[in-house]
Amino acid sequence: MHTRRSLWLVFVLGLIEAMPGQEAQRLPSPNPSPSPNPGAGARSAPPAGAPTIDELIARLQEREQAAKTVMLRMRSRTNVPEGPVFETEGTLRVLGTTHFHVAMKMKAGDGMEGENEVVRTPAATWTREVDPMHGEVHTQMSKETMAQLQEASRTLGEDVGAVPGQGEAPLGSAMLVSLRKRFDLAVASKLVREGLDHWVIRGDLRPGDASEADGLPQPDRVEVVVRALSDGPFAVVRMAQFAAGHEIMAVEIEDVQIDQPMVEASFKLDARGKRVIGVMEHPPAATQIKDVLDRARRKREEDAKGKATTEEKK
Repeated sequence: MHTRRSLWLVFVLGLIEAMPGQEAQRLPSPNPSPSPNPGAGARSAPPAGAPTIDELIARLQEREQAAKTVMLRMRSRTNVPEGPVFETEGTLRVLGTTHFHVAMKMKAGDGMEGENEVVRTPAATWTREVDPMHGEVHTQMSKETMAQLQEASRTLGEDVGAVPGQGEAPLGSAMLVSLRKRFDLAVASKLVREGLDHWVIRGDLRPGDASEADGLPQPDRVEVVVRALSDGPFAVVRMAQFAAGHEIMAVEIEDVQIDQPMVEASFKLDARGKRVIGVMEHPPAATQIKDVLDRARRKREEDAKGKATTEEKK
């Protein structure tokens, strides 16, 4: 389940939150058609009045910092080469920057199905996974391990995908920052759907990028759609990646509700009578966590050596 989980969770972790004091916002998916050859082509001039990528990120960050609660419904579709189409659908709830609840259902082809649910509070992180390999498994991650993973995320400069730890950036700003490192992003066009503006961002893979493709072809182009309100960018509502002109992955936000009533006590994971084990007792999770912590340790050691070498040369 590691590969399949990382395909949807990495995107979920950096998504949707928005303005306080707003009515619930219903976001019909803009679902724009990709450019005729989304894997190639010279960049066209941005439309009149288009914000820069830096301006989009800054505005989204402002909204994220002001938000109180968010609920969203999303779905994704991943085309695995010579394999089944992998689809997910589910919900995300966020209360401030401390409480998160993600519930996803997954299916691949005709017969493979799974579920993944995560609840995080300041006290701990609980997960429920259902998949053909391990059946139904419930785990608990201590706040100490959560802190280690968050520190590792900062060290590596990436979302480690272990817990929903980017509630401070759920509108999509963190996802745009991450994509900008790999793709040469620019606002390409403006769409109007049901009376609302959308900025369409496209970008080719930067030369020399060696990022892992996680079981998929290396994407050579990305497309992101940002919903705008009257006072500026509001939220990322679509992200798609392409390889050789074919869409290999797409994630769409179907509904977002902002600042609706939400209480801390609702962030619970029902074990349904099942035994809850420590996360390090679950081999797939333990392997992933150890890998992240080891990579962060090696990077700290490399950074320390580099700093020492620089000091010696002075």
